[in-house]
Amino acid sequence: KAGFKFALTGLDNYQKLWGNQTFWVSFRNQGVLSLMSVFNNLFWPLLAAELLFFIRRQWAARAVKTAFVVPMLVPAIVTILTWRYLYNDNFGFNTLLKAAGLKALTRNWLNDPSTALWSIIFVGFPFVSGLYFLIFHAGINNIGTELHEAARIDGAGSMQVVAHIHLPNVLPYLNVVFTLSLI
Repeated sequence: KAGFKFALTGLDNYQKLWGNQTFWVSFRNQGVLSLMSVFNNLFWPLLAAELLFFIRRQWAARAVKTAFVVPMLVPAIVTILTWRYLYNDNFGFNTLLKAAGLKALTRNWLNDPSTALWSIIFVGFPFVSGLYFLIFHAGINNIGTELHEAARIDGAGSMQVVAHIHLPNVLPYLNVVFTLSLI
């Protein structure tokens, strides 16, 4: 009889949860954060890897690759502290807005309900994770040169190469990055 009462209490808690407006706002915000995280972890590193593929000069390609990989050496705490400084009421973005004569746009970025969610999403801009960039870069480089040569002979442009050669062949890597992003 005590177990039955305990189960009813648990179900009552779930009933209260479903009717709680704060729960639904939190649920929506978490959904937006998750979708944006997956998008940022898939799109931007893949775009960077594609752009790197089409750089023909080796020294420029090595410089770009280094620029994307070096931030992996910076601990996440440094990134968090940097963004914390940028969102501070008295420094960072507010100082830049005041200097540009846009004082009306200054705000407490993380405490303002209209900007808090997007401020959190924006942390880490430009969103090119070095690890995911390297995964996509390796996937693109594993595509055989014969496919690229055949596409070039057939007159395929860069966008056609990306759409018809790269994306289908990089799909397993997209699945890995998608899974890691959700985790």
